[in-house]
Amino acid sequence: MSAENVKKFVEALEKDTGLQKAIEAKEKAYTGKDRVKAIGDIIVPFAKEKGLPFTAEEFTAFEAAQGADKALSAEELAGVTGGKFCLTTKGNPGSWCLARPHAGIK
Repeated sequence: MSAENVKKFVEALEKDTGLQKAIEAKEKAYTGKDRVKAIGDIIVPFAKEKGLPFTAEEFTAFEAAQGADKALSAEELAGVTGGKFCLTTKGNPGSWCLARPHAGIK
């Protein structure tokens, strides 16, 4: 159920620029350094508001499952070195990324 909620949330996020901007604003103000905690503090509350509850751990497990059979694109590889936080869905060539070089979230 929660894995399905993560998938639905990521799909909604890819289509909803208002939600993207709201998350970006929270992300820019975030001062933490731990990525899983950042997901719990930023992403999880927005998902809960949309009626799609899941935990930060469920989100990272979903990400791992989505990326397990996929090589990094040039943009994603640049994000690894440049500090981006990306959400992707399996089978979807696009992704939605937050630039994170200023905060150093890992």
